[in-house]
Amino acid sequence: MSDSAPGTSASAGESRPLPAWLRALRSSENGLMIAVLAAIVLLPLIEVVLRKTANFGIAGSNVFVQHFTLLVGVLGGAIAAREGRLLSLSSLPNVFPAKWKLLAAVFA
Repeated sequence: MSDSAPGTSASAGESRPLPAWLRALRSSENGLMIAVLAAIVLLPLIEVVLRKTANFGIAGSNVFVQHFTLLVGVLGGAIAAREGRLLSLSSLPNVFPAKWKLLAAVFA
């Protein structure tokens, strides 16, 4: 967990701005997550409105929502990995001395 500002990368106590292409890639990844979450919310709402007003719906909307939910899980994992905020189910790195912690964290 880093206290650096968004769009910066903290390594070894120093903070430097990220290249423009990397900021654009991060923004597009975040934007894709927002779009998928919006689709998960809006698709069922549009389905309900269409069924009540026009007597037809969106074919396969439930399946789309299921696939979008899977995509949110994948994108969420990618964003968590990017931010270094993945959950660890092992306390193995805490047992070893400092020089072995990285190896233990990778193994865990």
